[in-house]
Amino acid sequence: MRLSTRLTLAFLTVAFVPAGAVLMFTWSSVEERFVEEFQDRLDGVAEGIRANLSEIGQEIQRKVRALSESDPIERILVDMVRGNLNRRALVPEAGKWMQAWDLPLLSLMDGAGTVLSSGHLPARSGSRDEESLELATRQEMQPAVREVQVLRGGKIENILAVVVGGRKSFNREEVLLVGGKLLDDKFVTDLENLSGAEIQIVDVQDRVIVGGDVTGSDDRQSWQARDGVTYRRIVLPPEAEQASAYLVAGISEGKLKAAQQRILIASVGAAAAGVFISLLLGLLISRKILGPVSALVNGARRLAKGDLEHRVPLTTSGEIGELVESFNGMADDLVVYQRRLVRAERVAAWREIARRIAHEIKNPLSPIQMSIESLRKAYIAGHSAFDEIFEESTKAILEEVAALKKIVGEFSEFARLPKPTMVVQALNAVVESTVNLYRSEQGGERLRYHPGDALPPVAIDREQIGRVLANLLSNAFWAIGQDGTVRIITARGGDRLLLRVIDNGRGMSPEVLEKVFTPYFTTRQDGTGLGLAIVQRVVEDHGGAIEIESSDGNGTSVSIFLPIPA
Repeated sequence: MRLSTRLTLAFLTVAFVPAGAVLMFTWSSVEERFVEEFQDRLDGVAEGIRANLSEIGQEIQRKVRALSESDPIERILVDMVRGNLNRRALVPEAGKWMQAWDLPLLSLMDGAGTVLSSGHLPARSGSRDEESLELATRQEMQPAVREVQVLRGGKIENILAVVVGGRKSFNREEVLLVGGKLLDDKFVTDLENLSGAEIQIVDVQDRVIVGGDVTGSDDRQSWQARDGVTYRRIVLPPEAEQASAYLVAGISEGKLKAAQQRILIASVGAAAAGVFISLLLGLLISRKILGPVSALVNGARRLAKGDLEHRVPLTTSGEIGELVESFNGMADDLVVYQRRLVRAERVAAWREIARRIAHEIKNPLSPIQMSIESLRKAYIAGHSAFDEIFEESTKAILEEVAALKKIVGEFSEFARLPKPTMVVQALNAVVESTVNLYRSEQGGERLRYHPGDALPPVAIDREQIGRVLANLLSNAFWAIGQDGTVRIITARGGDRLLLRVIDNGRGMSPEVLEKVFTPYFTTRQDGTGLGLAIVQRVVEDHGGAIEIESSDGNGTSVSIFLPIPA
């Protein structure tokens, strides 16, 4: 068996062990975790509905109490005391107050329980309402759930409602008020939209009163035993010691089960991906180890044919590495000293670049490692706030990866910046396209553009000048924070066009200003120190010049001068 095959099989064996352990742990723990999650969600829905019902009762209490203290009620009491109350004129008043006070139920009675005005059932005026009388004369204004008659579409319907009674007295005369909110299909629909649960209202015999009967049966055991749905009963009203009715909230386990299946499938996929990656690593590493041997054979053949410039790359250590070094040393003796010196200088230059790249990427690696460790610990421990930890950790990782991409991109751009492709065109058009992009990202109020009138065309590379302006705007918005503004001005100055970016941000000290064009110098934590170096190089390649004016705390002005073609 070849060495490369043995190495690949070893990597596969190493990958299968942790992958199998992870899958076994996932299968054993995910079920228990999702049961707890479902119960927490059911408890949260029930608590939210109770709070909503309590708020409804308190709101009705406030409105009934405020209405009893209002001027119209005071005038009615005064008319009662004087004996000149016009009962006929009061008949439509409750309907008006229902709309003004947003009370779907409202009745107005005298002290004997005779209805003076009823907004939800106008025909009740003049009759005696014993049930409302009892409710309005209670010592405390506590919400109650009652079946009331309501006029709808020309028909009288019996509907469950939360009602609150109140009273107002003056010189032995009383005005009694009963206001409330209907527990109808609209109420149930609103609760369903709010909670995401299936809602029904049942009486004390567990017969469905409001809402769709999910099984078509009035038997409580039938709807309670529905597959995949768990129910929770809530007393109506929540503060009552004895139930008048019950609100039944049912939550389906289907979505959580589906999420559970997705996690398990993702775990299997991750394990398979790990095994596949291990296979690739085995192939790559075996090739890396055996590659130098083949390279030495090939190098010996090329040297035998007279190619004295050929060298075998040093990609490994140990005995093979020593053999490669010996081979290259023998080849080095066959070339002149100058060639060896040039090679040494090139190696030194690459080492400096590598040192700077390593320095720039070292900082983002620590937060990435810490985030992954926190995420792993929380997952293994089954942390109750795993979703929040997952969101924070992945967000931190993505931010640091974006920083790494930016660093690599700027190093690559600085190293491979091409010569500009000059095209005679309008400078304002190039500037405006970049300005529009930043306005959509930063908001139009923070970026102000003042284009010059009748500017002559200029020979520029549209893409490179756009990148220059984007770099300057990025620095400017970083300098101003959340409260400052950035201005862009284009104008003509003699035989040159001026492009100026001005911000009222933090500015720069004289010491910093002297080094702004030095490669790798930066005052930003997320910077690489190449931005302004690239800007200077692009401007100089265009035959232009760049000037920066700034002082600490007083903003910065960057001026770019581009020559106008003859």
